[in-house]
Amino acid sequence: NFSYPFNLTIFKNNDKKKHK
Repeated sequence: NFSYPFNLTIFKNNDKKKHK
């Protein structure tokens, strides 16, 4: 799964936005 790191970044970004 080459998109794993990319998905992880998106997930972290979403988490930060949700916390905001």
